[in-house]
Order: sequence, then structure tokens, then C-alpha cells
Amino acid sequence: MFLERSGFLLWCSPLVCIAAPIHLLMSCFGASIKFFITMLSKFCLILHVFTGKATLESGRNVFKILSRHFKGAFVTELTSRGVLGLASYAFSVGIAMVTWVWIDDRFKCDSFFLDSGETFCGSASCSASFSPSPFLSLVYTA
Repeated sequence: MFLERSGFLLWCSPLVCIAAPIHLLMSCFGASIKFFITMLSKFCLILHVFTGKATLESGRNVFKILSRHFKGAFVTELTSRGVLGLASYAFSVGIAMVTWVWIDDRFKCDSFFLDSGETFCGSASCSASFSPSPFLSLVYTA
């Protein structure tokens, strides 16, 4: 038999039906608390650097500010994180393309441009969009 009876009964016990939703709720609660503390400490450090006040006093001021404008701060942080991530990805792909053209020119490889004058970066950019490291995908493609 593919599944042993004891293993299946252990997985599908009543304890799992009770513990799984509690575990899910506690995980969500813990993640939200962790995110709030991380965001509070980031803004506290920024306010401490800008004003030069003590860390605890900056923390109190940040807590007052975030009590009024938590939604705006949350959206600002997520948006800035996304924009900076996208910009760093685009910058790394651009540097990889410039490096590829430079290596082609330096070693006379002509792998970036086809004979008809069109660029060969179609498959490279396609593979770069699915790779965690754009430079490595361009190296593997070339």
C-alpha cells in the first residue's frame, strides 16, 4: 500500500485540525508584529539621524507620527522597496549588456550582433527575466 495506515492517521489526526488554524493565525500575528517592529526601528533610526535626539526620544516621536500616519508610511516603505528592487535589477541587466558588448568588441566575438545587424539580446533578455541573477543568465546564454 502506498500510504501506510499509521502515517496517514497521524497526519489526519484531530490534533492537526485544531492546531493548523491556530498555527496559521499565530504565524500571521507574529509576522505582522515583526514587520511593525522593523518598520518602527527603521523610522526611529532615520529620525534619530536627522534630528540628533536621543534614540528613546526619537522612538517616542516616531510612535506618535506612525500612530497618525501608519497607512502612508506602510505604503511608502513597500513602494520604495519595490522601486529600488526594480531599479537595481534594471541596472544590473544594463551593466551586463554593456559588459557583453565590450567583451565582444575586445575579443572580436560578434555574439551580441547578428550578421543582419540585429541584436542577439532577445533570448538573453528573456532568460534574464526568469533568472535570479541576470548576469549569470547572460553568461550562460552567451
